Amino acid sequence: MRIVEKSLLFIFFIIVFLLPGCGKSSDILERINYMETSKSSDELSDFKFDNIMIYCSPSLEKPVFEIKNIFEEKTGCEVQVNVTTKEKMQRQIKNSKYGELIITDAKTDLDDIYRYIEDKKEVASHKPVLAVKKGEFPEAKNLDDLIEEHIVFLNCGLDTGIGDISHRFYDNNSDEYIFSYVDNIKESEIYNAVYEYENSAAIVWKESSADEEVDIIEIDELNELSSSIMLGKLKVSENDEAVFEFVQFFNSDEAKEIWMRNGYDVKNF
Repeated sequence: MRIVEKSLLFIFFIIVFLLPGCGKSSDILERINYMETSKSSDELSDFKFDNIMIYCSPSLEKPVFEIKNIFEEKTGCEVQVNVTTKEKMQRQIKNSKYGELIITDAKTDLDDIYRYIEDKKEVASHKPVLAVKKGEFPEAKNLDDLIEEHIVFLNCGLDTGIGDISHRFYDNNSDEYIFSYVDNIKESEIYNAVYEYENSAAIVWKESSADEEVDIIEIDELNELSSSIMLGKLKVSENDEAVFEFVQFFNSDEAKEIWMRNGYDVKNF
């Protein structure tokens, strides 16, 4: 009889301790792949009393807010988006130790931010182009044409992805050309600057020019500097469940269509 009792106790402990462990292992395996798996908006869970915070580069604000709005509507989760520069992101993450995700240009110098990131992936790409006053340079097709016009290049600040790429453009071509340029223009003011400065061209992201009254000139020297967009999960994140589903929605065809509609390229990701 005692042998039977011991056997039953042994089976009981197996059920109590091993089966829940198996469930957790399966859950962990699912989470390992959350950066690659996708969920449509109709498959999302209810996170009505949850909230997450995202750091976002200014140039990516439009598609990120479209995705955030759909996620909030479908899940009830409040998504705060902190639109800020790379330097401020790094400072805020370090000092506040708060936030779930970061969405920024992957080709900028992110060494100071990578230390705070647990996992990351590339989600889209965008390329730099030249924006000029409408009808001002109808014959300009390449960099030689623009240099002959003694054009002044307008740059966003170095703390932005496009500002960083602007200076890479000058560095890459300084042996062949002498450039005249104006630095540290706010990204939100760059198109106004095109009209304020005579004989000027602003280096901008192609997708940001879609709603502006400007002509776009694409040159090979800037095409080479197309930038990837990175989505990263922060180590300090405190709401894994909602974050995992937000990332999976970010991977969905629905979200990819938002990026493409706003002028970004997602075909390689």
